[in-house]
Amino acid sequence: MDEKDPDLYDARLRSWYIQAASSPKDMVILLDVSGSMTGLRKEIAKHVVLNILETLNENDFVNIFDFSAHTTELVSCFKDSLVQANLENIGEFKKALKNIETKEIANFTQALTTAFELLQRYNKSGQGSQCNQAIMLVTDGAPYNFEEIFSKYNWPHLQVRVFTYLIGREEKKVRDLYWMACANKGYFVHVTTLAEVREQVLKYIPVMARPMVMYQNEHPHIWTGVYADVARWSALIGGSLVRQRGGARLRAKRREARGMATLAVPGREESVRAAGVRHEVWLVHPDEECGALSRIHSPCGGGRSRLLRVGDEGEEWP
Repeated sequence: MDEKDPDLYDARLRSWYIQAASSPKDMVILLDVSGSMTGLRKEIAKHVVLNILETLNENDFVNIFDFSAHTTELVSCFKDSLVQANLENIGEFKKALKNIETKEIANFTQALTTAFELLQRYNKSGQGSQCNQAIMLVTDGAPYNFEEIFSKYNWPHLQVRVFTYLIGREEKKVRDLYWMACANKGYFVHVTTLAEVREQVLKYIPVMARPMVMYQNEHPHIWTGVYADVARWSALIGGSLVRQRGGARLRAKRREARGMATLAVPGREESVRAAGVRHEVWLVHPDEECGALSRIHSPCGGGRSRLLRVGDEGEEWP
């Protein structure tokens, strides 16, 4: 790793973290492409959607609708369906996002109705993930809170979580989108710059993880498959990653890559009523059977979610 390059590794976007922190889900992303979503707002909205897609894995099912006066699938061949969030389908979404055009006035009633009816059909038919369901609303503001739609489709059981992303600097548009999220067991974020997109998007993951911890008597331990994680030309797994004290410089020694597996342990800290997923990182030695694992880092934190960077604080790998 070049010392001049920024450290872009983010464990929260790795499949082992996502799969453990949030159970399989059906997701509908609603992207506002009305006439007001131009310039910087349009670019921020596209990056929000791209970062949401980065958090999905093959256990998830998703579709993206853009809406203004009418609501349409972003990818026409995914019409009226949820598709598996594999690399091929995610790639189709990313290509289609490059060609979105903004026009007319946003019809939120049609967009929300389309999303709820699609999720309800998949839930009743046994299709999709048959687990969590979510609507991700990306817009620069709503005229009111559309309580009648949520009352018709989502209350009182609240089977679908609603996450709202307000794009732009308009503080007066916060109230209705904030209400939508809170009234439907979701989360609201206000995204004003491109630089904060990733941090704001990732806030939905702990919300999706809460039911696994707080509302279940049994908390199964979740193992990922063994994999090698490689960044650029340096093998980070099986190498040595050192953080310089007093600075942010990272040094990676290139060595033989080894397999990596992670264990997720749901937990809860009663004193602060915090729930999250604790992760332990294990290394598979290449000269041993896949079942022979050695733990190289075990986080603490009373069961609260903690992100790990193996090798932090000058600690070298075995």
